[in-house]
Amino acid sequence: MTGIFPIVDEIRLKKTAPQYMADFSFFSKKLFAEISPRNPKITEVFSLLLANTIVSYLTYRPIVKVHILSDLGDAFEAMQKEALIAGLSNDYRIKFVQTEEAADLTISNLPTHYAKSVQVRSTIDARDLRMIRQVLKKRNS
Repeated sequence: MTGIFPIVDEIRLKKTAPQYMADFSFFSKKLFAEISPRNPKITEVFSLLLANTIVSYLTYRPIVKVHILSDLGDAFEAMQKEALIAGLSNDYRIKFVQTEEAADLTISNLPTHYAKSVQVRSTIDARDLRMIRQVLKKRNS
């Protein structure tokens, strides 16, 4: 039966989506008080799988508003956006905005004077993504 649900790793979820797991823990304590399950651990794991199917833990990722500043044209900008989404979507929900003022972070292939900016290569690679993650971690700490 559980084969139809996505696999969820409790330990990873506690690290990556602590609020989701706190909400789930609150829910499961209330549920167990009502139903008194015979095997609480199996019931809890099954409930977590079901909960993740209904409300994915990915909805608990923080939103990051990103402004792309580039002199390379629309095609490169679209590639940069796709690279950011692919590289950061496990940890963040990326929302692209039109101005630096509205952004949490400006990504640019040019040097900028903005305090909230990161200079990247024309094609964003793994090194750029690591640097962006570090900046976002500092911002969220």
